[in-house]
Amino acid sequence: MSSAKPTLKVTAMLGATFLVGMLMGALVLGAVLRGKLEVLRDMRTADGFASHVSRLIGPVEPDQATEVNAILEATGREVESLVNYQQQEFMILLDGMEGELETRLTPEQMQRWHDARDRIRKRLEKVRN
Repeated sequence: MSSAKPTLKVTAMLGATFLVGMLMGALVLGAVLRGKLEVLRDMRTADGFASHVSRLIGPVEPDQATEVNAILEATGREVESLVNYQQQEFMILLDGMEGELETRLTPEQMQRWHDARDRIRKRLEKVRN
């Protein structure tokens, strides 16, 4: 009977250690992913794109800076314009799909679609701002 208590304690300690390790791993993974997602979100704006690429390139010589910055800023504006265009086209595509689905889905199914569509639009608005 006395040998059961140490085994129970060891098992409890191992289990607790395992759970703490899992929690710490999840927290670290969450922080890493949040950072990566932040970079992707920033890359969708002209300034964010130029800033990120500038950090990737690293320091430039003073005689390079004007031309390099002009290229990064121009490309950043094009990237931002492309992202906005793609979001608009995406919504047009979804609206067209919705028109085709309306006659084929039940009212309950359409309501589920409308709820999902509204969530998509809110996410896109959040990304734009």
